[in-house]
Amino acid sequence: MAHALPRLGLRLLAGLSVMLGGFSLRYVLPRVPFAVQSANFHSHLTALVVHAASAACALALGPWQFLAGWRGRWPRLHRYVGRTYVAVVTVAALAALWIAPTAAAGPVSSVGFAALAVAWLVTTSLGVARVLEDDIPAHRRWMMRSFALTAAAITLRVYLALTSLLNWSFAST
Repeated sequence: MAHALPRLGLRLLAGLSVMLGGFSLRYVLPRVPFAVQSANFHSHLTALVVHAASAACALALGPWQFLAGWRGRWPRLHRYVGRTYVAVVTVAALAALWIAPTAAAGPVSSVGFAALAVAWLVTTSLGVARVLEDDIPAHRRWMMRSFALTAAAITLRVYLALTSLLNWSFAST
């Protein structure tokens, strides 16, 4: 049972990541998903689309990198997917830095989103640096941290659903 829980957790994370990654692609469509975001959506359309598409890819790719059997069986695929993950995280984080100052929920969320983007770049970069140094245990730790930041999108969506369900204002919580 002790070995089944981590696998179940990873499967749940992978499923949520792929679902949210697909759901996030709604920002790529030429319509505003939420009316309250209309002004920000139109004034930063390019950055928002770039961020949504690349972050959705990071969410969809990330969990598979942690499957030991998959890494062992197909190491070249692991490296290819890893390089793709690093590329889309870099693009998503830079786009996030571009749009963070105008977050619809105000200055606190702007600082939070910008800090998340910087931490995303730093953890991912450190993960790449460690694998280039052939320090695989440290590489894994840094990439887990990177994906934990990627998964902040899942946490935010759960939080937004709860604020809606409980009739709280996102900007005032």
